[in-house]
Amino acid sequence: MNLFVQNTDESTIEPDSAVLAQRALYLKFLKEKGEADSLRGAMQVALAEKRYGDFKKIVDEAETFERACPPHQVIWNSEKIWVKYFANDFAFLSNIDSVDSYKHTTSRYGFYADLLRSEIELGAFDKTLEEIENESDRTFIRLLLLKMIDPKSNISDLILKNKSKITKTDQLHYLVENYWDMTALDERSYFGIFLGVPYSLYLGDISKHVKSSFGTKYGLNGSLGFDFVFDNFLHELSIDFNYGGYKDVDSLYFYDSNVDYNLGYTFLNMEYLRLYGFISIGVGINQLFCENHEDDACLDKKVNHYFSYGVGGMADVLFTKRRQIQFGVRLRTGINNVWADDLLNASGHRFYASVEFHFLYYKEKKLKFEY
Repeated sequence: MNLFVQNTDESTIEPDSAVLAQRALYLKFLKEKGEADSLRGAMQVALAEKRYGDFKKIVDEAETFERACPPHQVIWNSEKIWVKYFANDFAFLSNIDSVDSYKHTTSRYGFYADLLRSEIELGAFDKTLEEIENESDRTFIRLLLLKMIDPKSNISDLILKNKSKITKTDQLHYLVENYWDMTALDERSYFGIFLGVPYSLYLGDISKHVKSSFGTKYGLNGSLGFDFVFDNFLHELSIDFNYGGYKDVDSLYFYDSNVDYNLGYTFLNMEYLRLYGFISIGVGINQLFCENHEDDACLDKKVNHYFSYGVGGMADVLFTKRRQIQFGVRLRTGINNVWADDLLNASGHRFYASVEFHFLYYKEKKLKFEY
């Protein structure tokens, strides 16, 4: 009967060729991984013990191993540039194509990065770079590694100071395109807010009916607005309101207000002093108001609208150095038309002078590198 019973003992089953191949590949992978880990450990031990000659030899072995046994990595991408520095592979570090491949993967942390940071602090970094004969290569590598190890370093200032030493055009272009970020306040473009008190002097026929005013019992004159200066051209929106006594009836006073757009230009732009000239267009409104509401003259509530225009000039006297926020006083003078025929049967002009508190806000702009 035993002749018809199958032997199910797994130990007697021969594995097929595919399983054997997979097992062999896995064993090969484990062996290669062990070799990679061994080389990686040997590199770090040699460097820690300052056996630089041995370190270079192990780096060469590691790179040969990586080419022969992909995808195993002995030297990680995040530390490739640091390893090349300690191996004195300055040809690699001075080649922009080589370093560009690792600029996004290089890490500021880890064994090699910490060791390089220590060398920089102790001054050994500069001594190592003295071995590089070519000044352009030496300067390029120094700036590149300083920026990579410390992103907050003022690399733009270093590029500017050392640009005469970097005689290889491709190296200088690489540093500028990747790390140049020098900025400064945009002195030709800024935003401002002002608030002031003007004096109004009426000219022409209207002066026969309205008293000139600054701050009288009839009210206080005022002005406010904001301006934007772009490439030294002034764009300003201003609102002013002016009160003057009505000469014909003591109980009435004349109210006149303007909303104007001023277009001007900066003729002098210094740290503490600015001079502008401008022309104005806008809309005016005026009305007679009562001091005593029981007066019969108060029955007329008529409001008069008109198109306004004028010219003027300003001087900014600034109290602080030019920085992101700067403030001072603005002295303004100019002349605008006043149309009041429907109210007073007279029109004319208003000459004004004002003192305003002025606040400026500057944006920063990226400076263009001059090769």
